Amino acid sequence: MATPLMKGSCFEKSVIYVCAHNETGAMGILVNHTIGDLRYGDILSQLSIKASEINFNNAPVYFGGPVESAKGFILHSSDYFKPGTQIMHSNISLTSTIDILRDIAEGRGPYKQIFALGCAGWAPGQIENEIKENAWINIPADESIVFDVNNEEKWEKANDYFGINLVNYSRIIGNS
Repeated sequence: MATPLMKGSCFEKSVIYVCAHNETGAMGILVNHTIGDLRYGDILSQLSIKASEINFNNAPVYFGGPVESAKGFILHSSDYFKPGTQIMHSNISLTSTIDILRDIAEGRGPYKQIFALGCAGWAPGQIENEIKENAWINIPADESIVFDVNNEEKWEKANDYFGINLVNYSRIIGNS
């Protein structure tokens, strides 16, 4: 979760689901910033995928982050699993194949999902340094915040849910 120090950046009031964090760096998907008026149906049309009556045509497309901005990522509930799906958590998975787009368009996709273009990425040690500089607060993932809370309220809900009061936030918290 971004701290108030991220004000004015593309990460302002961001909630990011971190999908990978290891010796090669970190990667995550922003789950509360959308791309203007771009809708899921627009992407399906560009890919010549016809949607059935049961679809997410009017669902927003999310700004997943500034890295690989032309690549699509679907963060979704784990009720869907196909080759290429990576299980992130017991209830959250990630798929970035065109097959999931077709399945969603045909009503055979995951129950809950966020379609994002791009991702957030950090070099080895970068996110750790940014956390030390108080740019980010590392909080446990919560499926309901990722999928169920209104986008405009996710950042505040994450603050509330984990008992963080950013009114009292200071740049020097956690550093000695």
